[in-house]
Amino acid sequence: MRTTADVLFALRDFYREQWQKLMQKENPHVNGYLKIEQRNNHFRYYHGFYDPTIKAQKRIYLSRHDTTLIRQLAQKSYDQKLKRLLEKRLRTLDRICRDFHDEELENLYSSLSPQRKKLITPSIPSWEALVKQWIEKPYPVEPPSFPRPEIYSKNGEQLRSKSEKILADMFYDQNIPYKYECPLWLEQTWYYPDFTFLSPYTKKEVYWEHLGMMGEEEYASRAIQKILFYDRHGIYPGENLILTYETGATPLDFRWAQRLISRYLIKTE
Repeated sequence: MRTTADVLFALRDFYREQWQKLMQKENPHVNGYLKIEQRNNHFRYYHGFYDPTIKAQKRIYLSRHDTTLIRQLAQKSYDQKLKRLLEKRLRTLDRICRDFHDEELENLYSSLSPQRKKLITPSIPSWEALVKQWIEKPYPVEPPSFPRPEIYSKNGEQLRSKSEKILADMFYDQNIPYKYECPLWLEQTWYYPDFTFLSPYTKKEVYWEHLGMMGEEEYASRAIQKILFYDRHGIYPGENLILTYETGATPLDFRWAQRLISRYLIKTE
């Protein structure tokens, strides 16, 4: 996922690209402006321009035979307005991008002396403090208990499958805090996503579901229903829902899983 700074810089690059395209398409041979007047249910078009011979503005009527010039003048007016608006936004983004840092607000408290920190309650906690508070928050209810295989993660959870163990150990080895089967309250019922994280980008929870038996028709049908259910409640694949899959013939590609980890759970500077 992209940081706020990434989004701002990308937006500035997009505006610059659009501005350059306007400069390249500018036609120096199209002078003046277009004036449109409505009379009853008819429109009349006029070409306004400065006439140096009389040193004054002049306006001439354009007939239906002047369609090309009418379109050129209309396009010129639009392009000029768009160019001015792009320049205004570029000036604003240049000022913001010059000094913008994603973690500046969170790092303010961290930069204070230990003695001063004792006197202050930060309005915006650091990422470390936010994660600590999140990870220490107890589960609202205990996940349902039923027989599970003797498969344990490095963090000590008893898991449902070897693939879940490998995923959990990948998170553990990369110091990514997670909660296993943390209860989620939706439609008056507790649901238990495989893994829950705190996003380093949005500071909100992100869920990871591993769908490990997609080769079985009944399981695949339930999995699709689960994804659609999440979607109805604002939990969207590619945003705050990470999905991995496997079948009996196609095991989980852990290089793909690592790319997802890097994209959503590790914030790059």
